[in-house]
Amino acid sequence: MTKYDFQERIAFFLISKGLNVGDTWYGKMKKAEQVATFGVYFGRGELVVNGTTDCVSHRVSIAYGADVEYKGGMSPTGFCDRFDNVTPLSEIIIN
Repeated sequence: MTKYDFQERIAFFLISKGLNVGDTWYGKMKKAEQVATFGVYFGRGELVVNGTTDCVSHRVSIAYGADVEYKGGMSPTGFCDRFDNVTPLSEIIIN
């Protein structure tokens, strides 16, 4: 999957939810839906799909919903953190 395929999946997902391409969607998805939509299973919890930064983040509520822990995220160019800051794959891969 190229980075353009991932961006296209995010755009089609947001449009199917009735949002614009640059909007943000928060919600839960089943495993089959995550794999069919993004090609990856992030895990149980809430997904944050940000169309502006093309980042899909996964967060889990802890302490009975009193706090939220970010488990990680993906973008077409690398991995993103809870603030949607992207770390390129070239900085992660060690030769």
